[in-house]
Amino acid sequence: MGSGDSHTAHGVDAAGVEPWQLGDAELSTTVLDVSRQIEALQARRITLMGELADRGLATAAGYRDAGAWLAAHTMLEIGEARDVTALGTSLRTEPEIAAAVAEQRISPRHASMLCAFFDTPPSLLAALADTDPDEHANVITACRDALLAAAAPGPETATKSVRTAIETLRARLDIDTDGPTTREREDLNTFTLSNTLNGRVVLHGDFDALSGEILSTALSKLSAPRPAADGTRDPRSAGQRRADGLIEICRRHLDTGGNGHEAAEKPHVTVLIHQRDLKAQPQDHDERVSVSVTALLDGIGLPWMPWGGTLTPETARAVACDAHVTPVIIDDHGVPLNMGRTTRLVTPAQRRALTVRDRGCAFPTCTAPVSWCEAHHITHWADGGPTDLDNTVLLCGKHHRHVHHSNWRIVPTPRGRPRFEPPGVAPPGTPVIATA
Repeated sequence: MGSGDSHTAHGVDAAGVEPWQLGDAELSTTVLDVSRQIEALQARRITLMGELADRGLATAAGYRDAGAWLAAHTMLEIGEARDVTALGTSLRTEPEIAAAVAEQRISPRHASMLCAFFDTPPSLLAALADTDPDEHANVITACRDALLAAAAPGPETATKSVRTAIETLRARLDIDTDGPTTREREDLNTFTLSNTLNGRVVLHGDFDALSGEILSTALSKLSAPRPAADGTRDPRSAGQRRADGLIEICRRHLDTGGNGHEAAEKPHVTVLIHQRDLKAQPQDHDERVSVSVTALLDGIGLPWMPWGGTLTPETARAVACDAHVTPVIIDDHGVPLNMGRTTRLVTPAQRRALTVRDRGCAFPTCTAPVSWCEAHHITHWADGGPTDLDNTVLLCGKHHRHVHHSNWRIVPTPRGRPRFEPPGVAPPGTPVIATA
């Protein structure tokens, strides 16, 4: 036996042992042992999060939901934390599937797919619930047994095979009903858009047949191959062409102004401009904007967009050449200048300044984007509070209500984001200051 082979008889106890000290067999066994421990802990966390969400502990502490609470106190990304919470909540009504997860007979990923099937059952199954409860119970049991068998660990088990089993059941149970079949139910449509760690954005959607046809038709021409003038084949893949087509559809929609207005203007590009650029007072407006953009990019950092994305200086310069530009004046620290007013409501210009400073809901740990936020007076207008930048802060609807109905204090910070102070003693590790 190799170095480090003297461990437990029924398994490898490699605690404190460096991987290079393990023999080949021990290394393989240790990896599997650790994996089983991780799976058991993941299953336990799912169960616990279901209970925590059901008790409302996270929202009582001021978080948007239990997933946001988990992400704030662990190394999980917000999307993953919410998936854990959602599965824990769903399993509370599916004890058989919950038991399979707890015993590591199926993976959390497959359990989530099974729960989704029963959360939005096929049309015939839904109809049986009203017309024949006994038969409904029998069909539910048969479906659950079939899906648990399809998701059981084995050489052929994969997400694709589980999805195939689900789709097969839907096809068989989506007939002979008076209502629309599952493939035609608009209420089952979902669409997610998530930011990744490297700044890219991931999309995932599930649409009814008609909506899918509308989307395919809209994308058809815009995603068609575009050969070069000399006949050279379009080098883009089909996926790249569809991505380009989707962005073009969105861009054209924004150009028409058909999506309404944000801060009294079409939602396009906001450019931060340094106050020192105003001293030159060039005669040509386009020249002034160009100089300001360059000064910002070279002296303050990456350009920033209201939905949380960042651009390289090169891309920002290209966008600024042909875009609707909203200038926001900032100081040496990148903080918008005070734009005080004597009116009760925040003006469009002040709203843009708040967008630059707060970049979304300023409540600790909240990730709500700017478009979901409202301008909150720190010292209320009725109490003599002015409507200026230092006395206002962006809060999403949930946290706006929470601040008004709790003992959280918001302390203005001159020329910066306000500081949030929770009531009483905050739990260890709870962030209490909104960071830039």
